[in-house]
Amino acid sequence: MVSDFKIFVSKLTDIKIELSKIQPMGYGWVEYDEAYAPYEQMMNIIEIDKNIERLQILLRRYNLIKEIELIDNILEPYKDDRLYIIQDPAPLANDYAVVRGLVDYIDNIRFAYSDEDVKFQNISAKYYQLFSILKNIENSFTVLKKYPENEDEFHILIESILICSFPTLKHKPVISQQIKNFIPDTGISESKTLIEYKYIKEKSELPLKVDELFADAVGYKDKDWNNLICVIYETERFAPLDAWEKELRKIKNAKVILVKGIPNKQFNSNKVSTKKTK
Repeated sequence: MVSDFKIFVSKLTDIKIELSKIQPMGYGWVEYDEAYAPYEQMMNIIEIDKNIERLQILLRRYNLIKEIELIDNILEPYKDDRLYIIQDPAPLANDYAVVRGLVDYIDNIRFAYSDEDVKFQNISAKYYQLFSILKNIENSFTVLKKYPENEDEFHILIESILICSFPTLKHKPVISQQIKNFIPDTGISESKTLIEYKYIKEKSELPLKVDELFADAVGYKDKDWNNLICVIYETERFAPLDAWEKELRKIKNAKVILVKGIPNKQFNSNKVSTKKTK
């Protein structure tokens, strides 16, 4: 019997969030460096196996032997292709089948063993939905052939996508803990998440953007907001995702989404306008 359910559910949620970050990032993209594919695939397999092991250890700690056995049932169909990608239906397309199966299974365990109220469950589900949408932002830009030219346009483009799924989205939300010169970019109340955007067009800007995030970090400590997602747009790949994650891990409950765009000179004709038309 799971007695300390809060710890148990919290650890399950941590595993779910880490699994949700594992994605075939090159799948379906127009611009993608094929030379990077073998490394990406190897790292994804390592991350999948690491989280499977953590899930098994956690379930074993609480003597949930039957639940451990069910993990094998999820893995069995893909034992020869751990990185099989779902083709349809559309909402699941482009996800790894193993990852999707494990995430859904974790949700079932959390539902069965958590005594938390419905609000807690909904916040967690909405956070996962939000994170999944943001992970696919780069793919959206590629398909639409529209790329932001500055941070304001990047901000507007993302909010225009998010508002469809999160109708209570707050643009530049006011937080209860007033911090001088700190105004969050976006607030998603359904998942108690703040979003910060950074636009980088030159490698020399990296230290400044990191400093800006840390300078605002105190503002993220607000009772109404539990999570922070930093969405970083690079016109070229200036720093890998793991470098950003290592740099920002000092900010509590912060996650990073890294978006690769195209250099400014390539999209003048596809420029996104933020001016109102008459």
